Amino acid sequence: MIVLILVLFWLFHSCSVQEQSADKTTTINNTLDFIPYSENGKITIPGISGLNFAANTINQSVNFYNPKSNNCYFQISICLSDDTMIYQSDLIKPNETIKDIQLNQELQRGLYKHCYLVYDCFSLNDKSPLNGSRITIEINSY
Repeated sequence: MIVLILVLFWLFHSCSVQEQSADKTTTINNTLDFIPYSENGKITIPGISGLNFAANTINQSVNFYNPKSNNCYFQISICLSDDTMIYQSDLIKPNETIKDIQLNQELQRGLYKHCYLVYDCFSLNDKSPLNGSRITIEINSY
């Protein structure tokens, strides 16, 4: 648990946000920071500090994956700070990657703070729920 808190603290402070004074827009480094961590020594969850999405479209590019070492399915959800779910994946098998998604709604241009990414984990045998994770992120819609 302490490792998780330290990783989230590091992610929050390492996000490179720059404000441009001319047009007062905010930009985030165009890379996604994935930092794997283990939950209870069994499930590896990719950590992420933020997402960059194109504004005014539901079609988005991502790099969501379930590490090969996991013995479970992932279901990944993206929620805004008001708990509005804007995306939920199907079950993702170990060693599987999702590159393209469709949001439930378009996002206007801007920086969306205090959003979160939810990893729900399910058994490969009977799809029963396992431990999951909720990670606070920022979404930069440009």
